[in-house]
Amino acid sequence: MLRPAAAGYGRVRRMIVRTGLAAAGILLFLTAGVLIYQAGIRQAPQALKLATASTHAGEMKIITLSDGSRITLNNQTSIKYPEEFNQNTREVFLTGEAFFEVKHDANKPFRVHTDKLAVQVLGTSFNIQAYPDESGLDVAVASGKVGVFANGARDGKTYMLLPGQQLSYNRKNLAFSPSTIATAAIIAWQKGTLVFKNEKLEAIARRLERFYGVKIRFKNKKLMATELSLKANNLSLESVMKALGSAGEFNYSIKNKQVLIW
Repeated sequence: MLRPAAAGYGRVRRMIVRTGLAAAGILLFLTAGVLIYQAGIRQAPQALKLATASTHAGEMKIITLSDGSRITLNNQTSIKYPEEFNQNTREVFLTGEAFFEVKHDANKPFRVHTDKLAVQVLGTSFNIQAYPDESGLDVAVASGKVGVFANGARDGKTYMLLPGQQLSYNRKNLAFSPSTIATAAIIAWQKGTLVFKNEKLEAIARRLERFYGVKIRFKNKKLMATELSLKANNLSLESVMKALGSAGEFNYSIKNKQVLIW
């Protein structure tokens, strides 16, 4: 079991960036064969005996599936998976965030189901962030190739992602947004590193709650929309809040497991 370090050491690199990141990279939408691929993702999973693994706030966990595939669960994450896969597919069901290292098997596609997205691969490594309280869902590829399809998406497409590409899905407008991402950023949370890029303080607060197991309240609601960037490696909550407070020009207090921002 892995836990984020609580020591107050490390280095903080912070900056305020109030402009949005330019979407970059190329999403490969493969017209030939896309209907076959999409149909495969849409198939209803067969009834199987499922095991469940989950983590609490401030906790990480690694599980190994019967085929040798490995899944690293981030904080407050739950995954359901068959104790043994059937002869046709490998199906798992995710709530939260996890990094997948899937063993290649050309005869058994590996499918990850979230509340909105379905992801299919044969063998690759990738990260999925699908917390129910977040407005967006993200799929980022570290190696191999990944197919992503969203139920209810306006374009109805299956998107193919290659290494260094990320696809974000907005729950509200049902739209996809592509971008590029460094492999180091994809796996950062597994090393206890927090990385925020032009994120609203409201979203940052939710991640800090999951990471440190605390509750964060805003006395000044206007601060929730403040956009900040921060990279913090294995730092205490106090050190992270000090860096954010300095960059965002706000005050805070920490008492037990309660954080107040004003």
